[in-house]
Amino acid sequence: MSNPIIFKKYDGESDCHIYTAYEKIRGISESNFERIINDCLEHATIPDKVPRELLHKYNLIPKDEAIREMHKPSSVEQIKRAKYRLNMDDLLYFALQLEEKNRNLPAGSVYGIHSLATTTKIIENLPFQLTKDQKSAYEELVNRIRSGKRLNALIQGDVGCGKTILAFLLMFVMADNGFQSVLLAPTQVLASQHYNELKEMAAPYDIDVVYIANGLKKKEREAILKSIEDGSALMIVGTHSVLSKEIKFHDLGLSITDEEHRFGVLQREEITTKAKAGMHTVTMSATPIPRSLSDVLLSTTEVFNIQSMPNGRKPIQTAICASQNTIFQFIKKEIEKGHQAYVVCPLIEDKQGAMEGILSVEQTYAEYTDAFGKGAVAVLNGKMKEDETENVIQSFKNGEIKILVSTTVVEVGVNVPNATVIVINNAERFGLASLHQLRGRVGRGNSPGYCILNSVHKDNKRLIALCKYKNGFQIAEADYALRGSGNILGTEQSGSNYYVELSMRYPDLFSELQKYAKKYMDTGVAEMIIKTYQVSIKK
Repeated sequence: MSNPIIFKKYDGESDCHIYTAYEKIRGISESNFERIINDCLEHATIPDKVPRELLHKYNLIPKDEAIREMHKPSSVEQIKRAKYRLNMDDLLYFALQLEEKNRNLPAGSVYGIHSLATTTKIIENLPFQLTKDQKSAYEELVNRIRSGKRLNALIQGDVGCGKTILAFLLMFVMADNGFQSVLLAPTQVLASQHYNELKEMAAPYDIDVVYIANGLKKKEREAILKSIEDGSALMIVGTHSVLSKEIKFHDLGLSITDEEHRFGVLQREEITTKAKAGMHTVTMSATPIPRSLSDVLLSTTEVFNIQSMPNGRKPIQTAICASQNTIFQFIKKEIEKGHQAYVVCPLIEDKQGAMEGILSVEQTYAEYTDAFGKGAVAVLNGKMKEDETENVIQSFKNGEIKILVSTTVVEVGVNVPNATVIVINNAERFGLASLHQLRGRVGRGNSPGYCILNSVHKDNKRLIALCKYKNGFQIAEADYALRGSGNILGTEQSGSNYYVELSMRYPDLFSELQKYAKKYMDTGVAEMIIKTYQVSIKK
């Protein structure tokens, strides 16, 4: 289900009716799409494996009824019950996955280390000094690996705090000892950036770094696959393509997942099937989990918090502004100083006209080209081809493009120190974590950064919190405090892990379900629930 939008419709004669509006699919008319939905709802068999004791305890409606209510709502109250039922399924699955993972984790590792020769040289030749937190985390991580115990770590810290260099250093530690390491990134943009930086660092030491992505030529791909299998490639970087069945690692000692919340549970677990038991695992996130939840969610994970920022970084100034003219004037002044700007929109286009008052990329691009000229403005979105995306990003990095109008595809992986302004249109429609991630696109150089929240909702608590707090850990706590039960009928998105976000929204319920998860794992019920759920999300 692709996030249907729920509306109330008044026909002039009777009470309000509720109907669902779907995002348009090219080649399928609205009437045909509605017929397909109706056929599926009428004929589909929807398995429901949630134990009866939970159905009764929480007064849950059947799963098939919940799905029908989401597509064909009978009342607002029933929509709420349907959403709660589906959330319950997700939370139970998450609790079972955590319990299963905790029970299956090996304590020891065959990937111990004895040499840090190259890594030490890398650190000595860095063009900057590691921060206090980076040094501390690096030493603790290395000591953990050296101890012979398996490392299962989460490195979390604010946007721009320097998590990536820690990942690179750990990959060099593995290479120093003849082991392979893989770095998974959620987007082609971010993976490409990591590959180029890592390759440059490794070049003087004759360490082979390879990049796995869609679109590689057959011979090039075959050569890369061979180097991974025979072990000549010690560092592998890629997107989900790294999880392909055709990739066979020679001796994979470390798996690193960047922006881990952007990978599904199944994707994150897939890499473990490609390695020996005891492979070290590191995940990185710029969306810190509040301390009040970390003990529950991360009971077997070592958490490394990076709070100190690199020298020279200035706090980003954030303000709410609904005046387009004021925004244009501010951007103009920054461009005159030789700087650049991002403008982020919540959707690409609004063909159906259902999103009144929402600024799309298409509409915003037209407005900005009128104000600044066509040559100064470019568009970036997730539907563009890979080569188009690369060309636009490179042109922006080179300074040829002054203003980049984009969707949230720039949230990770676009690093342009010369960009000093980011405008977020309809900022009230974004989650606090996502807003903070977007804000982190600017202020990466020596010049001050500015985040303009383009919204008429000046009393929005999330926007006020973003203006008040600069630190990602403060943002995480504020986000948790503001959530409540969430907006059942809303379409706003958040930047945090879906399952973590859901557990933050219902902390007491999730805590109870974790107790049931232990019980179901002991009695064998868990396997059936997990398999049924995984089949449903794959479909």
